[in-house]
Formats: sequence, structure tokens, C-alpha cells
Amino acid sequence: MRDPDQARARAEFIAIIGFMLAIGLPGATLLAPAHGSRMQHALGEARVAFPILRLSYRSLVTFPSSFRGYFQSNFGGRKALIRYHAKLKAALGLSSSPRVIVGWQGWLYYADEGETDCCRNAVPLTEGQLESWRTTLEARREWLVARGIRFLFVVAPDKHTIYPEFLPPNMRPVRKASRLDQLMSYLREHSTVEAVDLGPALREAKKGGVVYCRLDTHWNGLGAFIAHQEIVRTLRQWFPAVPASRLETYRLSTETRRGGDLARMLGLGADLQEVCPVVKTERHQARIVTGSGDAIGDPSALIEVIVSEKRNGPIPRAVILRDSFCTDLLPLLSEDFGRVVYLWGAEFNPETILRERPNVVIWEMVERSLMEAPPTPPIGATAPEPARDPARERGWR
Repeated sequence: MRDPDQARARAEFIAIIGFMLAIGLPGATLLAPAHGSRMQHALGEARVAFPILRLSYRSLVTFPSSFRGYFQSNFGGRKALIRYHAKLKAALGLSSSPRVIVGWQGWLYYADEGETDCCRNAVPLTEGQLESWRTTLEARREWLVARGIRFLFVVAPDKHTIYPEFLPPNMRPVRKASRLDQLMSYLREHSTVEAVDLGPALREAKKGGVVYCRLDTHWNGLGAFIAHQEIVRTLRQWFPAVPASRLETYRLSTETRRGGDLARMLGLGADLQEVCPVVKTERHQARIVTGSGDAIGDPSALIEVIVSEKRNGPIPRAVILRDSFCTDLLPLLSEDFGRVVYLWGAEFNPETILRERPNVVIWEMVERSLMEAPPTPPIGATAPEPARDPARERGWR
């Protein structure tokens, strides 16, 4: 008859050995050669040599960071351990990154750049800040109007503004009005700047379909289409030749997308996927002539200048100040212009605008930009205005 105490002791011994191997083997890989080793190929990870320590001030100062890089590169299975740690935390509704909020039903939210306060509506705009945004917008509008150019201001709502219901309880809004709500209300009461409020249309559209990505900070194809529809509604007041944006003239389908910027921040870009609506047109005529075509569909592609052209576009020329939310908008908006120059960022560059001589300038920015002060100064240094070219201005309204 087997002794229960011996069986228990044997099981405990095996558990201890297994535990020691589990915690010791990854560290033991630090002893493997840095180059050309089987360990390197087995782990599929880059390895670096142990940093050289010399008795000099520079060597002593840089050694800690060099050793950190050596340790992170050579610690066996580090990527796999980080990945499984992230998967375990996500399964428990926890985030493995301070830049990501894990919400309900697999929804992820951005937590960087003041987004936690933005999610909770915790820090409202003061009267002075509202006035600062108004004067900035009006300064840009007046400069453009003096040159016969229209100005349109568009704010892309953050995901939490349209889908607050999937936020964890500690991130739910503590005030009803967001900074975006405040600004739009203030502009309606104190300014004549044309500003497009996308919130109501996106909230209405979400009743019939998902308009933002679960795993990404941005709207999806359907959300971008709704934004385009609202922008065109305003542009048609000035340029009636622009056709109305109707969903029935496009092809609505779905595609499975793996990852997303938020999933990648968690280290789970290869593990998580979602089905997203896609809106496409069969009559796509605009083409990218400057900037990589890869920018379309890749919000993370920071391309300073993208130029799209289309023969006989309804509006001859435009300049659009943009951020990553404009990426899915780009193929839709480009169909509305003969030539449109997309500039990354909020900087107002008079030299570029004077050179392009647009009919309209659109400033698109994401809602979280309201957590910062508006650009200062509102208008950059002004270059001498070029001589007028009637041939380039043909078709101006």
C-alpha cells in the first residue's frame, strides 16, 4: 500500500522543480551566446551582446540603460510572456497598458493624451478657454474670407462620446456635457463660424449599425460615411454642384479586421479581431498623386502631405487640415474635389494655402484635442501672395 505522505512529498517535489524551471529557464537564456545560437532561432527574438562596462563617466552613466536593453532583448520568451499576460488581464477585464481602457463586451478605449478626463467629462472648459477657441476659429475664418475662401470646422467625436455605455463604471461621465458639447453650444451662441457637429448623426446611425471599431480608437467605414454625409450637407450650402451623400449609392459590406491600434497597444494585435462595416463606391475616380496610397485604411500612417486629384471635381480645390480620423474619410472626401491637399496637423500655413488657392479650407480634428489649448498663433507667418492666375481659378465660386 502506497504511503500517502510519500506520495504527497513526491507531488510537492515535482511541483517545486516545475516552478523553479518555469521561473529559471527564461533567465537562463541570458547565458546563451548573443549571435548565431540555437536559442536565438528557437525563441525567434533578437539578441544583443552584454554591454561593456568601462571605468569612465560616460560608460557608468549609460550602463544601466544599456543593461536594460540587453536584459529585455535576451530574456527568453519575453514576447510570449507579455502576450499571455496581456491576454489573461484582458480576460479579467483589466488592461496591460496604461494607454488602454478595457471596457465591457470587448470594447477598448484610448487612455492617453488626457482621455481619461475626457471620458469622464471631469474637466470642463472655462469661459476663457471657450473664448480662446472662438477667437482662434474666427481669426482663421476671417483671414480666409478676405481671400474669397470658405472655412469649415469639423470635430471627430472620440469613441467614448458615441459609445459611453461600454466604459467601465470608474470611467463613466460625471457631467452630462463634454468639452465638445460646450464648444459647439458656445459657437452657436457667440459665433458665425461654420462648425459641423457630428455627434447627433453618429448617435442616430449607431441604432442601425456599429459606427466605431471595438479594438481601435477610430470610427469604422460606416462611421466615416456618416461623417462625410454631414460634411457634404454643409458644403452643399456653398457649392450646390456637390452631390448629396446617400448610402444607397455605395456598396455596404463587411470585413474581418485583425487587431487595431488599441489591441496593438495591449500586445494583442495578432490575437483579437472584429467584423467591421465597409462602405465602397463603384465609381471611384479620385487618385492619390502625392503621398502613399497606403495612407488610405491605415490611420497610423503619419504622412505629412497627401494630394488627391479628380477630373471635373464638383469643388475645384480644397485644403484639409487633418489627423488620423480623416483616414477613412479621405477616399470619400476626395470625390468631392478636383484637387485636395491633406495636411497632417492643425497648423495653419498661409504659404501653402496661398499657393493652392482653395475654394474651401476644412479643419478636421479629434475631440481629445480640446483637452489642449488651441494652436498659437492662430495663423502662421504670411508669405507674399502670388500673382493671380485666372486659369487656376476657373470654376471658383
